[in-house]
Amino acid sequence: MIRSTARRLLGAPTRERDLLRGIRQDVPLPLDMFESPMAPDLARKLAGLYHKGQQKAWDGRSVLDELVARHGRPSLDPALRTGLQGLFAVI
Repeated sequence: MIRSTARRLLGAPTRERDLLRGIRQDVPLPLDMFESPMAPDLARKLAGLYHKGQQKAWDGRSVLDELVARHGRPSLDPALRTGLQGLFAVI
């Protein structure tokens, strides 16, 4: 369904291009990419990307603690405080 919608919107690619990209018409999603001989390399690269992202992800609580330690606790007017609490509750 996703492929047929994309083809309808972007124009139908040729069968040769589908074959070069590894697209099989009998598979609804391209999950067969892991059947290729390059699958172990691909899996290793994806795992590496995931772990690098986890290392670079920031911990909001520790960042907030550092900011409060550096700049002190914010002091707000009660009316502003209520408004900001509503805004940050959504975030």
